[in-house]
Amino acid sequence: MSNDRIYAVISALAEYVRSPSLRHLRDPHNLQKLAKELVTVFDRAGSVWTKWDGRRDDVAKAAVPCWIPIEGLLAFLNTLPGPPLTLTDVKQRLRALWEEPYSAYPNDELQAGCLALYETEKAAGTEIVRRQII
Repeated sequence: MSNDRIYAVISALAEYVRSPSLRHLRDPHNLQKLAKELVTVFDRAGSVWTKWDGRRDDVAKAAVPCWIPIEGLLAFLNTLPGPPLTLTDVKQRLRALWEEPYSAYPNDELQAGCLALYETEKAAGTEIVRRQII
């Protein structure tokens, strides 16, 4: 087993049992959430998306419906932990996310306004992610 997978499972279990409440530990919703996290850890073992663990994938999923220049997204993603990403990595991950059910492509009518807003925020020094993505 990969050490990263073991660490991810231990981390998920530790977070789950951190609650002192037995009600929380027995709650079906919380058990389902833990199961999803564990399945995700195991599914990624043979995945082509091995560079997309944790926070990177969360950011990519949040960026899917947005008009963020791919170069800017790449630069930000490479500041997060993990192996270096290439422009092709980011393009292919976004394409895969767009093709998932219930996913939305960016609205073409909003492209100019979104890119102008992105440039304004970038010039002001605003980070791409200002809040924690859940």
